[in-house]
Amino acid sequence: MHHDDRHPHPGPGSPDGSPTAREKLRIRLAHALRHSAEHGASFRELALEAERLGETEAARRLYALERLTAEQSRALEEALAALGGP
Repeated sequence: MHHDDRHPHPGPGSPDGSPTAREKLRIRLAHALRHSAEHGASFRELALEAERLGETEAARRLYALERLTAEQSRALEEALAALGGP
C-alpha cells in the first residue's frame, strides 16, 4: 500500500504537528554549527599540510581562518542557546 506524504504528520511543534518556525531555525542553526566545526578541522589540516610544504605564509593564514571559524562556531552556539538549545 502506498503512503501519501503530502499531508501533515502529527508530532511536536505547531498544533498540526509540523515544526514551528522557531524549531526550524534551531535545526538550521544546529546544522550550521556542525558544518562550521567541519570547516575548522579542514582549515587546520590544510594549515598543517602547508607547514609541511614550507609554505609558512599560507599556513599562517589558514590558522587564522581556523580561529575565525571557531569564533563563528561560538556565535552559532550562542544563537542556538538563545533559542533554547539544540
